[in-house]
Amino acid sequence: MRRHASWRPRPLQRVTDLEPSDVARQLTVGEYKVFARCRSTDLLKQTNPKMAMSGDVLRVKALSERSNGIVAWIAATVLAEAEVKRRAELLRFFIKVAQTLRGLNNFNTLQSVLAGLDAVAIHRLRRSWDAVPSRTLATWTALKEGMSPARNFAAYRDAFEAAATPRIPFMGRTLTDLRFAEDGNPNFLDAERTVINFSKRMLQASILSRVEQSRIAYAIDVNPTVQQWLSTQCETAHRTWDSQTQYDVSCRLEPRESHPTPASLATSGVSRATTTAGSASSPPGQPSVRASS
Repeated sequence: MRRHASWRPRPLQRVTDLEPSDVARQLTVGEYKVFARCRSTDLLKQTNPKMAMSGDVLRVKALSERSNGIVAWIAATVLAEAEVKRRAELLRFFIKVAQTLRGLNNFNTLQSVLAGLDAVAIHRLRRSWDAVPSRTLATWTALKEGMSPARNFAAYRDAFEAAATPRIPFMGRTLTDLRFAEDGNPNFLDAERTVINFSKRMLQASILSRVEQSRIAYAIDVNPTVQQWLSTQCETAHRTWDSQTQYDVSCRLEPRESHPTPASLATSGVSRATTTAGSASSPPGQPSVRASS
């Protein structure tokens, strides 16, 4: 689209200055960049600390840090709003982001967004969730069910196998699968350690082959301004908020009530965004609660 010579982009201040689909697409571009740097050998070595080198650990850690940053950013963004209406609008916005991520087959960022919306400090905001349209809540429920840990993440596994490339796997699950394969199977089948357990190696190769088959870049134009803004928001939130801070702010916004949580929010179907060590829910630089103007 040709722009008038006097056109200037509006400064990006809030996530809602963007469309949910644009946020999802730019998150996907950033996610793939980090994912592509992480080699299969890095993932394999991560399950065996004796094999891991500093570079291997850092590349895998970058995936975890990014996921935790997204979780924290979503929680911080919602909790920065003093008005129930604004919080509900943000919940609806991020559910739309998650819906687009699912359409892009970006399962790793999808899990991060779902975990952010399902963080304790956000989950308990009854009045905010009650103000979200029922159709959006139905979408939210369907997305959670698609990433449910039930039956060893059966729904996710089926969806991932059926997904066309480009796609990004849920790396927390991939690392867990590799760890189970490593810890649950001996390297050798005899006491003399001469008979290699090829079944174990084939299992590991099968897991890693799915990762390798996903290394096809997305045909999405990079928006450097949005990329930088999202990166700063996530990094700041992850660095400056922790789960206790989130919970304290949440309780100030919506104090505890004696009546029970609605059935629609009573059960959480989303697990942590990652399985590696570290907080899954840390929130941008201690934002003050924003009153509506």
